[in-house]
Amino acid sequence: MNKLTFDWTVKDWSAKTFLISLNRQTVGTLLFNDLWTFNASYETDNATINFKETGYFKESIEIRKQDRPIGKIDYKVFGRKCLSLNSGQTFNLSTNFWGRNLKWINEKGENVLELKQPTLKDLGRGTILTDTDLDKELNDLLISSGLYISNLTSKKIARFMPLFIILIGGLKIFG
Repeated sequence: MNKLTFDWTVKDWSAKTFLISLNRQTVGTLLFNDLWTFNASYETDNATINFKETGYFKESIEIRKQDRPIGKIDYKVFGRKCLSLNSGQTFNLSTNFWGRNLKWINEKGENVLELKQPTLKDLGRGTILTDTDLDKELNDLLISSGLYISNLTSKKIARFMPLFIILIGGLKIFG
């Protein structure tokens, strides 16, 4: 299968805005609404896709396009992640522990999208490889949801680590 290569970059220091480009032309922007929630929107020239979380450890993320529900992502920070569309299509997410490199896999077990962040020194950028066979709407959805999940995972782990360290420290003091 032929692949298209997109680039993504973080636009700001707070990691709220991500630009997706193809051949150095911006084709989409993923914007996390604020620093406290994980709701976000992905905008292209002709569409807006919104992501809204509905839980914390075992959550479901509602996906809307142009204010119409189009699907959801069942998401566990340290577990399975699955994108289910109202059309009946499903995609499973294969990811490394930190959520930096991931693959969307279709019902046939085919890898249809890869999001990569090459090294730790490149924290603010990476590449996205998609199949040229995907239609634009599905391509936009998989790109935006992949980048959304990658950053959601990183941010949740970063928030969890201080609590984990405090808990371990407390056990040593009182144990």
